Amino acid sequence: MTNSSNRRADKISSVRKLTAPLAGEVLISVGETVYEWDIATDKLSWADNATGLLGIEAPNQIATGREYTRLVAPRSTTNRNEAVQGSEKKDGGDGVYYQIQYALAADALGCDSDLWIEDSGRWFAGKDGKPARAHGIVRIINERRTLEERFDRLSRFDDLPAFITAVT
Repeated sequence: MTNSSNRRADKISSVRKLTAPLAGEVLISVGETVYEWDIATDKLSWADNATGLLGIEAPNQIATGREYTRLVAPRSTTNRNEAVQGSEKKDGGDGVYYQIQYALAADALGCDSDLWIEDSGRWFAGKDGKPARAHGIVRIINERRTLEERFDRLSRFDDLPAFITAVT
């Protein structure tokens, strides 16, 4: 190893490592949690903060891919199962990246409004080339989604005819 490689390795090893509780606090504070999905068994494993972050009372509501998908609001155009299992991409060994948005239904969560989620992750193929496992991070994006919908509405509103009508 060269001297510069040794110095780099020393710097990396001297970086303070996050403990699991501190990492969990960081995830909570930024509205995120992580998961691992074993597609063959349909088992979902979540970080400790998942139920609280997502407003889930019973952990079995998110214990499997099928149960989690049941929480997705009908107005959502996609979900994780479709993004992974329906992917036409091929895993070349590094996994296949996905990033989607969907809403968890307010009535399923027992709250007043849908909870918008950005789900980013990577799925990995089994020996048959089909998705075998996936892992990723979910982020609550209600504020961003509200702004995007507002900008979308404003972009479709043509205020010039209203202005001309008011002036004449």
